[in-house]
Amino acid sequence: MKALMARKNAVPCWLAAALAATVAIVLAGGGWLYRSQEQLLRQSAEAELQTIARLKADQIAGWRAERLASAAAFMDKSFFIEGVTRWMASPRAEDTEKILGRFRAVQRYSHYSDVRLVDVGGQVRLSLGGYSGPLPAEEFRALDQAIREQQPALTDLHTGIAEQAPHLSAVTPLFALNGENGETTKPLGAIILQTNARQFLYPLIQSWPKPSPSAETLLVRRDGENVLYINELRHKKGAALALRIPLSRKEVPAVMAVLGQEGVVQGKDYRGSDVVAVLKPIPDSPWFMVAKVDTEEIFA
Repeated sequence: MKALMARKNAVPCWLAAALAATVAIVLAGGGWLYRSQEQLLRQSAEAELQTIARLKADQIAGWRAERLASAAAFMDKSFFIEGVTRWMASPRAEDTEKILGRFRAVQRYSHYSDVRLVDVGGQVRLSLGGYSGPLPAEEFRALDQAIREQQPALTDLHTGIAEQAPHLSAVTPLFALNGENGETTKPLGAIILQTNARQFLYPLIQSWPKPSPSAETLLVRRDGENVLYINELRHKKGAALALRIPLSRKEVPAVMAVLGQEGVVQGKDYRGSDVVAVLKPIPDSPWFMVAKVDTEEIFA
C-alpha cells in the first residue's frame, strides 16, 4: 500500500527534468543580464570620464596659452620698453607711476595676483604686491630661459617665497631697443605675471558636472622618482604640491599617467580604493590629467 502511495506522489522524471532545465535557464539568463548591465554601466562611466577629461584638458591647455599670449604682448610695446629702459637707468617717480599704472590695467583685465618688473639678475625692482628681493628658483629658471630663447616662458605651479598660494608665472623678457633700427639689443630684465591657482585652475579641476560621492579630477606631474599631485584633492586635504607617490606603485592611475599610459585604466587611487580612470596629458606642459570614479559607485 505504501509503495503504491509513493509511486502516486513521485514527481515524474520528465517534470523534474523540465523544472531543472527551467531553473538553469533562469540562472543563466540572470547571469547574462547582470554581466550585460555591468558592461553597460562601465561603458557609460568610461564615456563620461573621457568626455570630462578631454574637456578639462583642453581648457587647461587654453588657459596656459592665454598666459603666454598675455605675456608676449609686453614685448611688442616699444613705448613701454622705452619707459622701462629710462626707469632702469634712472628711476623717477613719474616713470614709476606710469609703469605701475600699466601693471594695474593688466591685473584688472587678466586677474593676475601680482605683476613684477625684474632685472637680468633676478632682483624684483617693482611689484604691485610690494615685494622686493630675489626671485624664487622656479621663476629665476624661467627668466633665464626666456632671455636665452627671447620669448615668454611659463613656470610650473609653485609656492614661491613667504608661503604664497600655489601660482603659475609667465615671464616676458624685455630687451633694450636700438635707436637706429628699432631692433632689440641687450636684455633689460623681464615682466612677471603671477596667476593664483585657486582663482581659476583649481576650481576648474575640482568641479564635476553632476553629483558624485567619489568622482574627482587630478592634475599630476613627475617629480624625480615620484608623482607629485598639483591640485587639492577631494579626499585628502593639504595635498597640493605636497603629496608624492613613488613610481614603483604602478597600480596607481597617476603613476600610469606620468609613465606614458593614456585612455581608460583600472587601478587603486591615492586612498587605495578601486577606481576606473581616464588618463590624458595636457598639451605643451609637463602635466597629466586623471579623471576617476570609484568602481563601487559605478556598480552601486
